[in-house]
Amino acid sequence: MVDKDSEPKVKEDLDITDELIAERRTSLKMPEDMTPWMAKTIEFIDSKMLITGKIFAWLTIFLIYAMIHEVIGRHFF
Repeated sequence: MVDKDSEPKVKEDLDITDELIAERRTSLKMPEDMTPWMAKTIEFIDSKMLITGKIFAWLTIFLIYAMIHEVIGRHFF
């Protein structure tokens, strides 16, 4: 049974470097214990994934337009 009066264990001093990297805030300093080749690799992969995501987002818009065109064409013709 869980004690309802007990306080949840929370770290007072949180390390947010992983969250900063994940949120594309790489303009801030990378963690000090990270080797330079790791930081460059992360930034390279991150930039390529951003470009790939934008390309697929635009392709999705064109796909939606094509589907709407097809549905309207089948309905009226």
